[in-house]
Amino acid sequence: MIYNIFRNLLLLSIIAVIIVSCEDPAPTDYIPDIVVEGLLIVDEPIRNITVIRTQPLADSFSYYNSLISNAIVKIKSEGQEFLLDYNPPGNDNKPGYYFSDTSYKVKSNQLYEMEVIVDGKIMTGTTFTPARTDWIRSPKKYIQYPIDSINLPPTDTIEWKRADKANFYLIGISCLDTNGYGEYLNPQTNEKNRRIERPFRNDRSYWELTSFVPIPAGTDTSTSTPIVWSVFKFFGKHQVSIFVPDFNFLRWFAQAQARGQVEPILQSINNGFGYFGSASVIRDTSVLLKNQP
Repeated sequence: MIYNIFRNLLLLSIIAVIIVSCEDPAPTDYIPDIVVEGLLIVDEPIRNITVIRTQPLADSFSYYNSLISNAIVKIKSEGQEFLLDYNPPGNDNKPGYYFSDTSYKVKSNQLYEMEVIVDGKIMTGTTFTPARTDWIRSPKKYIQYPIDSINLPPTDTIEWKRADKANFYLIGISCLDTNGYGEYLNPQTNEKNRRIERPFRNDRSYWELTSFVPIPAGTDTSTSTPIVWSVFKFFGKHQVSIFVPDFNFLRWFAQAQARGQVEPILQSINNGFGYFGSASVIRDTSVLLKNQP
């Protein structure tokens, strides 16, 4: 009796192993894909186009390990074809693909086509570069952070001309020097910079040096806005940028920056992931003064 029970259990075990071995393998094998990020800036050289390979969530993410350096990247416009070179990590510029002849500048209101080839896979995208804008009232050279950091009044208003066909603008505030401070004063001092401490210091953008804010264009001939204090993370020298984005760049920003995730159906790369967009930009600098040492 006991022998028969043991024999039946053994047979059931063998059958179970056979059934499991015939099933599909567990979904642990990760199949990487390719992501292309390309942004052309009007009146600037072609540069900073990145091609990366996705990595599995089970591994620690390394941006530099994901970079693809052997892609063939081409930009076409007005009958010209620009074959891009690869700029590896460690150089002064952001790693990625660029056109070596920096005398060529991206034109406004112009169609550009991109082709990326990786391991025989061909990915494409197109962008129509936006119109330019210009300052009407640029940021002040010095902005005084108020003594009362609880009751923060708005800063002085900045204003710029409406760009043709623009529906949205992106305002970027970047800290240019997280260490230096006194050398930007008049007279100069040796005082060092420091971070602005706030209760929400541990939000997901805490370590980023640039803050972006979208602004609707409206129907007027110009657009104006105060710079809110919450965009500043350090004191010292900052760059204020107004981007006029094309639809591809604006849509990518709305997903990646605002939502933190990207919908494949809303991307602008054919046969792959990512975006190929463009923008015109105006920039100026300002120094945020401390409210205390």
